[in-house]
Amino acid sequence: MSFKLLSHPDKLLKDHLFNVREIGLSNFDRHGIFNEYRELLEIVLLFHDLGKASQYFQDYLNPAKENPNEKYKKHSEISAQWAYIYCHNILKYDLKNSLIVYLLIRKHHGSLNNFNDNFTYDLEEEDLLKISSAIDYTELRLIYNDLKQVEILSHNQFDKNINVCFKRQMLRDIKASLSISDYYVLNYLFSLLISADKADTIFKSMNCNQNHIWSSKLVKKYKNSLSSNNSCLNKIRELSFSEAEKNIDNSSIFSLNIPTGSGKTLNSLNIALKLKEQFQLERVIYCLPFTSVIDQNYDVFNSILKSDNINSTSDILLKHHHLSELNYTTNNESYSLQEASYLVETWDSELVVTTFFQFLHTLFSNKNSSLKKFHNFANSVIILDEIQAIPHKYWNLIKTMLIELTGLFNIKIILVTATMPLIFAETEVKELVVNKKSYFSQMNRIELNLEMLKTKLTISDFIEVLCEKIEIHKDKSHLIICNTIKSAYEIYTNLKEIYDDKVLYLSTHLLPLHRLEKIKSIKDNPLNKIIVSTQLVEAGVDIDIDFVYRDFAPLDSIFQACGRCNRNDSKSKSMVYLFELINDKEKTFHSLIYDCVLTEHTKRCFKGFDSIEEKDFLMLANIYYQELNNITSQDCSKLLIDYISKLQYDSAFSYSNNNNAFRLIDSYKTVTTFIEYNQKAKDIYQELLVTIKNNNLDIYEKRIMLKNIFRKMSPYILNLPERLAEVKDEMFYINNESMNVYYSEESGFKTTSSNEDFIL
Repeated sequence: MSFKLLSHPDKLLKDHLFNVREIGLSNFDRHGIFNEYRELLEIVLLFHDLGKASQYFQDYLNPAKENPNEKYKKHSEISAQWAYIYCHNILKYDLKNSLIVYLLIRKHHGSLNNFNDNFTYDLEEEDLLKISSAIDYTELRLIYNDLKQVEILSHNQFDKNINVCFKRQMLRDIKASLSISDYYVLNYLFSLLISADKADTIFKSMNCNQNHIWSSKLVKKYKNSLSSNNSCLNKIRELSFSEAEKNIDNSSIFSLNIPTGSGKTLNSLNIALKLKEQFQLERVIYCLPFTSVIDQNYDVFNSILKSDNINSTSDILLKHHHLSELNYTTNNESYSLQEASYLVETWDSELVVTTFFQFLHTLFSNKNSSLKKFHNFANSVIILDEIQAIPHKYWNLIKTMLIELTGLFNIKIILVTATMPLIFAETEVKELVVNKKSYFSQMNRIELNLEMLKTKLTISDFIEVLCEKIEIHKDKSHLIICNTIKSAYEIYTNLKEIYDDKVLYLSTHLLPLHRLEKIKSIKDNPLNKIIVSTQLVEAGVDIDIDFVYRDFAPLDSIFQACGRCNRNDSKSKSMVYLFELINDKEKTFHSLIYDCVLTEHTKRCFKGFDSIEEKDFLMLANIYYQELNNITSQDCSKLLIDYISKLQYDSAFSYSNNNNAFRLIDSYKTVTTFIEYNQKAKDIYQELLVTIKNNNLDIYEKRIMLKNIFRKMSPYILNLPERLAEVKDEMFYINNESMNVYYSEESGFKTTSSNEDFIL
């Protein structure tokens, strides 16, 4: 008998099911984890599209046939029912594992819900029976010829077993037995299924890219090629690099706590590659808090490869965040946009550079689109650079989940920062640089001056004090970091009147295109520049300024500001001034964006000091973080751990309707604003319109094309508070002709004096 049932317009159902099994099991076997679930996974992979064998679905695929009733072409629910029946009745799986099989298949085209909600019926019993009566069981039995008791696959058997219902008490008993490990098992198996299903749909043949190009020798060779000197900072770089290597052992979680500017990027990558080699791991996932610094680190890693004449293809080095272009290259193959999208978004590379958002919203997610890369956590080294950027309320969640993750997924984690937060106890992490106190005590680049904190300052008061300091150091660079766009813009306009072209302005109201241009100009030549910025400049931006002035903030933000001052130890001792700015209502600007518990705690840590030298920063950070655990609540973490343990996916992660759900970035309503700044922006926007109107494209192909166009639009996009946009549409489009009414390359989006404080 020849096979005729289709899974897709151009693919036999038999081929699809066996391809998905091959891809899924290949990944599973390579990872070598959760081995007891291999048979269960195989059934899930083979049965996931069983329902497509119905005539209703076959007619749906045939353009010559009239489309069936929408509900009769559905296939996930009957596929899940059959998998449950087969596993429970034939393979004699226990109830819990049988339910897992059902859930995985039932939800493989959507997102995971709260545990009980995954077992509610979409279709009535009579609808399921009608679909079953239209299934070609003869061909299905041939497809599944090698399975035990394949003769069970018949309409009569389905009719006998369809009364399997998921009673509340049954689900309640299973739910009570669930744990965090069940969450990880379920997500891992779900990821293997959906990634394999998508891969077989997208690729004609699927070759897994397994590279072993990266090595610690590459990093050392590159480091040794860099110019060096006998400065204190360079000595610390060399000593900490060597010390960290010597302290590698079989621990799961490592800490790299060294001063700002002392080479943590190369140091942490070297340790990660050492661990990868020693424990035969697959990839390194380098995570950073912000997209703004990903390019910076990616360029460093690219330079390492180039220094050894290695072509930097995507299978070796991959950049992934919500704005990165969906391009994927190897030395041997070219990829379509759809293929590239899959490979980028599943992290198919030896070294992945990504954001905390991508990492944590995959680790903590119920979304199909995020979970398709979940399985690629297995056998990885994960670097969390600037770990202190994670909100304190999630510390206990992060600790609990990462400890469990390392044990189950064969993972090594490296925590990197200059001010290590006390997320983990000393016994839970391996300190790579045990002499860190010695290194910090040698730091003498900057002094944190607190004199200006004695009095709250209006903007006019601050301008007066600031100008006095600028006049004393006219030949130096000055950076003023503000807490709101309103205060930054007002300070900028005042200084602009006095110092004219010496003054530069940075905020999220400038197009990314212009932000990057200004940051590059500052980095290349900071001399005599006066920069007024919001906190965006603290996000790991590699600039080196003589004098920094920071509106009051929690201590970790203050230390980030300090990291922009005399960063490379290339000048005599520099100064960071803290001040406390108030608006015309005598309300502090910092109170508009920061938790008062954090700012008041910071003030207590400063009590008794007029200034603090850099060598004491580590001591101050330890005091700050030790007390922080006593004065802030971990209730949010406890609640989320409870949700996750009970597989309450919606409660834990669907933050659109739940204020307690996990959300790395607190959001407010914004409108995507596209500014047609130049001809390139015009061309991209026209490409968007043409693609939207093109009805000849496959729906999935069109979706990916649009996603890639939006990425190309990103240099010309602002996310503005809803009330600043003049439209109710999803996008506020400002064409080139009216651009000057709304936007200035110098100062960004134009607002009026009547606007209240806006916080970005």
